[in-house]
Amino acid sequence: MDHSENHFTMMKKKYIRTILILGAVLFTIGMVYAYLVWNKPQRDVKEETAIAVQAQALFDAYTNNETQANANYLDKAVAVTGEVTQVQTNQEQQQVLTLKTSDPMFGVQCTMKEPSSAAVGSTVTVRGICTGFLMDVVVIDCYMDK
Repeated sequence: MDHSENHFTMMKKKYIRTILILGAVLFTIGMVYAYLVWNKPQRDVKEETAIAVQAQALFDAYTNNETQANANYLDKAVAVTGEVTQVQTNQEQQQVLTLKTSDPMFGVQCTMKEPSSAAVGSTVTVRGICTGFLMDVVVIDCYMDK
């Protein structure tokens, strides 16, 4: 009986040690993954070839066929040209320009990477990354295209 208890205790210790080693390995893998994701280089749309599109055409593409528009524009660099209808600041204190479309309520929202001197009524070309459609077409990490 003493021998079986001793064997059981040894098995239990091996089991616990295996779980601790496995846990440490998984924790290390998780930390390395988090580090790599956190330090992933950011896209610089200034250097990318952008798809040139008018604000109205981009908005129409999304309102007519969102699936096809996503295939054409989602996560791609776009250079959107249009008239500024609104200049706002979001919660992160970034400037957001809304470009005019035929819909009086919605347009193309461009969140600027750096503030611009764009004014309501001016026509601008903004280069950024299209992230899809949420009542407005959303373009992020934008720069004024020169």
